[in-house]
Amino acid sequence: MSGNARQFDVRAALRRDNAAIELPIECKSLKASYPLLLSCIPRSQEESFHSVIYSREPDVVGAGPRGTIYSRTHTIRSVESIYQPGSPVGKSTAQVGRDENGPVSSGDGAAFDKWAQAFASADGLIARAVHAYRRYRTSHYMTFIAPILVVSNETLWSVNYSEEGVPVDDPAQVDEGLLYADRRYLPTDGASYTLSHLHIYTRTGLDRFLQRLASDGALWKAIFKAT
Repeated sequence: MSGNARQFDVRAALRRDNAAIELPIECKSLKASYPLLLSCIPRSQEESFHSVIYSREPDVVGAGPRGTIYSRTHTIRSVESIYQPGSPVGKSTAQVGRDENGPVSSGDGAAFDKWAQAFASADGLIARAVHAYRRYRTSHYMTFIAPILVVSNETLWSVNYSEEGVPVDDPAQVDEGLLYADRRYLPTDGASYTLSHLHIYTRTGLDRFLQRLASDGALWKAIFKAT
């Protein structure tokens, strides 16, 4: 990141009972003539996981002085994860287009700058999730954090490759995609937490995702499975 001051675009949260889905959202305005291209391959078993922070009061585990923060990270892997093995997952991005003189140009620096902000915002949410049982005055609390990058409508494209790197289809315009991130955090007083994926949406795609989070009970069960 540069030395410039940063301001997070949006932090959203959806809560049910003793669970929350936290969304650090960063926005990028793109032109249709210079869209973001997500290059995908089948997701491996090692990449198929998501994590949930479980925060609980000391008396639940019966150890340590009152006031001590207890938390652990529960990781759901492979076919049990919401990120399924074998599904397309982005491994790289680039902005591609033509300048006024016609030549094709590409680069991922501007997009990476936005990822950094989304992950920095997530860092604060992870630290807060460690203390969630206190904040919500309950014996325990579960938190899932999904960083999101939002781009303008009609500016997100995806192309799929085989595991050997051979294109299997032509680039297509999409409203959502996933980029494998594998970003690990270690809060001062809590267990480590890994953000396995960055969610990328157009504005239309984000609306659909939020509607799904608000109404899809099965998705909540899959996220907080066996936590």
